[in-house]
Amino acid sequence: MNFKTFFIALSLIFTSSAWAATSPNGFTLNAASGSTGTITLANWGLGNAELQGNDVNEVGNPVPLYSNVTDLSSQVTGLVNGGANTFQVATSVWDNWESIFIGLKQADGKKSGIGGYAIFELTREILSGTWSTPSGQSGQFGTGLSHYFAFGGELKPPSEVPVPAAVWLFGSAFAGMFGLRRKHAK
Repeated sequence: MNFKTFFIALSLIFTSSAWAATSPNGFTLNAASGSTGTITLANWGLGNAELQGNDVNEVGNPVPLYSNVTDLSSQVTGLVNGGANTFQVATSVWDNWESIFIGLKQADGKKSGIGGYAIFELTREILSGTWSTPSGQSGQFGTGLSHYFAFGGELKPPSEVPVPAAVWLFGSAFAGMFGLRRKHAK
């Protein structure tokens, strides 16, 4: 088990609940009371992660963290400059998605040994909550939010469409005509 995996596992055991998650590098995402979904830590690092086109990349790493994603950044609000605040997820997001991801990036995390980025997975239906970035020693690095991104996770499965009675009637009539045709052919 490598060092990063160990800290992710440790973080999930000691600092996560169904409605909150904290990364080993100090980011926290909490659901508002009454939320029915879950929040889990999906990924973290000391570098910079960005949504670029349809991929989420860790800057300097040639392999994307996530590929072929749908940008939902405009559907999540409240993630603005500062070290802590509230966030809101548009209700309509849950019409199409079972889960979404929110990525938070703190300024100069790589230089400080804390900060960097954290990516959290939210499941149906987290509509709001609070977030915070790691706090640091004044003057050494930025403690506020540099940027954020949100993207789709698991699509909601399509609902089953009942077969109308007319299709069953048409099918039985078609089978009956086929049977009559075979009878007349003999």
